[in-house]
Amino acid sequence: MGSTPPYTAVVARPVVTDLTICIFPTTIPPSTCEVDSRMWHRLEKELYLYTSQQSAWLYVALADEEELSAEDLLVMDIRVGESPPNPSSGHSWESRPGGIWVLRSKFSGKIDQAVTEVDVLFGVDAVDPRPQWALIRSSLQLTAQPGVPVARLSVFHGRGKPRPDTRAALRVREDGKFKIVQISDTHMVTGVGLCKDAIDASGKNLPESEADPLTVDFIEKILDIEKPDLVVFTGDQLHHDIPDSQSALFKVVAPVINRSIPFAAVFGNHDSEGIHALSRTAQMSILQDLPFSLCESGPEQVDGIGNFYLQVLAPAPSQLPLSTLYFLDSHGEIPSKIRNPDYDFIKQSQIDWFTHTSQAQRRACEKDDDDNRFHLSLAFLHIPLPEFGDPHLSIRNGHRGEPTEGPSFNSHFYDALVKERVSALGCGHDHVNDFCALLQQPSQQAGDKATQPGPWLCYGGSSGFGGYGSYGRKQFHRRMRVWELDTSTESLKTWKRVEYVTDRVDELVLIESGAIITHIGRFSKDSQDYALTLDSGQVVNHEINERALTTSSVQNSSVIIPHSDNGQRRVNDVHLVDVFTTGGKGGNLAPIVLNATGWSDFQMQDIARQHERESTFVFPADPTSGVDFQLRFFVPEHEMEMCGHATVGTAYVMHDLQQAPRDELRFMTKSGMVRTRRNDRDGRAFISVSQPKGTVAEISTQR
Repeated sequence: MGSTPPYTAVVARPVVTDLTICIFPTTIPPSTCEVDSRMWHRLEKELYLYTSQQSAWLYVALADEEELSAEDLLVMDIRVGESPPNPSSGHSWESRPGGIWVLRSKFSGKIDQAVTEVDVLFGVDAVDPRPQWALIRSSLQLTAQPGVPVARLSVFHGRGKPRPDTRAALRVREDGKFKIVQISDTHMVTGVGLCKDAIDASGKNLPESEADPLTVDFIEKILDIEKPDLVVFTGDQLHHDIPDSQSALFKVVAPVINRSIPFAAVFGNHDSEGIHALSRTAQMSILQDLPFSLCESGPEQVDGIGNFYLQVLAPAPSQLPLSTLYFLDSHGEIPSKIRNPDYDFIKQSQIDWFTHTSQAQRRACEKDDDDNRFHLSLAFLHIPLPEFGDPHLSIRNGHRGEPTEGPSFNSHFYDALVKERVSALGCGHDHVNDFCALLQQPSQQAGDKATQPGPWLCYGGSSGFGGYGSYGRKQFHRRMRVWELDTSTESLKTWKRVEYVTDRVDELVLIESGAIITHIGRFSKDSQDYALTLDSGQVVNHEINERALTTSSVQNSSVIIPHSDNGQRRVNDVHLVDVFTTGGKGGNLAPIVLNATGWSDFQMQDIARQHERESTFVFPADPTSGVDFQLRFFVPEHEMEMCGHATVGTAYVMHDLQQAPRDELRFMTKSGMVRTRRNDRDGRAFISVSQPKGTVAEISTQR
C-alpha cells in the first residue's frame, strides 16, 4: 500500500513591516529607543560587538500575517550600501540608518515574496547555511573601530519549507562500509581570527595569517578527499570569549551542509565560555535546526547538553542496526585546588543513561537479529578521560605531544565503556596529541587471570588554525581522524589526514573479525608476511628477548615521515624494536631507521617525538674510518651521544634483515666507537655490545 503524503498546514507567521538601527551612548539604556515595543523587536546582537563607547542595535517591526490589511506596507527587499535604482513597479527605496535601504509595498494577500525574518551575522567571512536565507554582501555602515568584524544582514523571504518529521537514517554502503570524519578543535571566532603558529611542509614558521579561512579550506579539502558518510565534531568548535557564537558556528558546519553530509556534534569546554557566548542549550537549538544535523540535546534528566546516540543501519530496506554511536557532553573547566586547569567529570546520570541505553540496544539487536550479525559501538566526547593519561597506557599509533588535560576526579566512565564492550572512544581537547592507545583490563570472569582489552582511546588531533598548534618547541600540522567501519569483514580501522601529506597517515586496524586488536600477529622468519616483503613507509615491529632473540609483529601501517627541506615527503621503514622484553619491567622500545641518508636533525628528532622513544638513525661510514656504520640517537627533546639498548636493537635488525656484513659490527657514535657481536646459541640469537671508552673531566661541586 502506498504511503500518504503528510498534510502540511499553512501556519500564519510574523511579517517584517520595517527596520531601523538605534544607537545609544553607554549611559543610556537601549530600552529608551523611541519605538513602539508592541511592534518593534530588538535583535539581541550589539552591532559594535561591545567594543565601542556607544551601542547599536537592529530593531525590526513585525506584524501578524492574520492581522494584515490591504493598506499595510510590507518590506519586500533589503539592500545595504549605495541607493539602488527604483523598480518599475513605482515603489521607491526608503533609507534607514547604517546604509540600509528597504523596498516596501502594500499587502497583496500573500507573503511569499515578503521579508519575514532578518538576522545579523558578523565578519567578511560570514556564511549563512540555513535554507532560504540570503546573506547580504555589503556590511552595515557603522563607525566601528578598526579590526572589529563587520555586521551584515541576512534576510529570509516568505514561508519556510517544512522540515520532514523524521531524519534520514544513517546506513552502511552497499559494500558494507561506513566512514566517519572526526573534526576536533576548530576554534572558530567572530571574524577571520588570527593564526600565529602555522608551519609549512618542512616545519618552518609561516607569517601570521587569517585563521578561520585556513580552517575552512582544510575542512573542505579533507571532506572532498574522504567523502564521509558522517562528520562528527568533537568539541571546541568555537574559541572562548567570542562576541557572536552564531556567526562562528555557521562557519564550522557550512562546508558539511554544502556537501549534504549528515553531522553530529558534542560541545567542548570553550564552546560556551565567555560573557557573550551563547549557552550550550542555545547553540544546540541552532544546530538542531540546520540541514543534515543529527544533533540532539539529550534527556533533560541527564547532566549536560548533547548526550545522545545514533544508529547506523544495514543497507535499505533493513532496519537492523549494525553500529551505535554515543555522544556525551564532557562539560568544561572548573575551579580546583587539585589541578590547574581542572575539568568537570562525566556525571553518574550520564553513565547510567549510557549503560541503560547500551543494554537496551543490545537486547533489541539480539531479539531482532537471527543471524547474530556483527555490531560495533563507538563513543565521542571532547575532554579526554583520565585513562588517556594513565602511565600504563600503551600507545600503538600516533604520538603524545603534550600531557593529557582531563578531570582530576575519575568517575570511571571508562569502566562502563569496557563493560558495555565499546570498541573505541574518540576525543579532542589536547591539540597536539593524536595517538591511539589501549589499556589492558582485568577480566570480569571469576577465577580468570587473563586480561581483556578496553576500548581503543584515540585523540582526533586539532584541525583549527585559531587554536594552539604547538607545545613547547614542538610545532604541529593540523589534522583530522578518519574512522571506517567494514561490516563485511567485521573490522574497524582509522587513519589521519594531515596538512601537506597526500597519503593516509598512521593507518591502524582497531577491530578485526569482530575483536579488538591487542597485538599484531606473530610471524616466523619463513613467513611470507615477514618484514622484508613489506612496502616502504611502514612501521615494522620486532621483539628482542633478553635470552631468546626472536622477531614478532609486523604492523601494516604508515608513519608520518617528515618533509625534506624541498617540501617532498621522504619515505622509509621505521623498525620498532622491543629490547629485553623478558625483563621484570618489560621491554624497551626503540624506533630505528636503517637508512637516514639526507635526513635533517629536525626530521630525525620529529621521528623521536612521534614515537616518544630514544630513536636510532643509521648512516654509511667513511670508508677510511675503520667502522661499518655511523649511528645518531635522538630523544624528543634533543640528540644523545649514546644509547645502549637502541644500539643492541639496531645490530639485531641489521642481522635479521641480512644487512650486516659480519657477525661483529663496528658503529661510530658521538661517544666513540662501539662493537656489537651476534652469537647463536641453541638456535637463538644473542647480541652483546661494548661501551665506548670513558673520559675523565673535572666536575663542579656547585649546582
